[in-house]
Amino acid sequence: MAMSVARVTRGFDAIHDNVATKADIAEVKADLRAAEQRLDARIDALRANLDFVEHRLMTRLGGMIVAATGILIAIRCFG
Repeated sequence: MAMSVARVTRGFDAIHDNVATKADIAEVKADLRAAEQRLDARIDALRANLDFVEHRLMTRLGGMIVAATGILIAIRCFG
């Protein structure tokens, strides 16, 4: 009987040592909020970079269309 009580007591102690407290949960929540803010900042930076790349691509595409139109007009007029 004494041996089973000792086992149960050890089991309860192990469970008690592994239970998260409110302070533990608050700390994890704070860490998650900080990680979320860092991710939001990185996403915003990525969106700004994508906007810049989009602008550059549209400028290049516009230039190619103007050049192709000029070539086609030159071929029609002088060809």
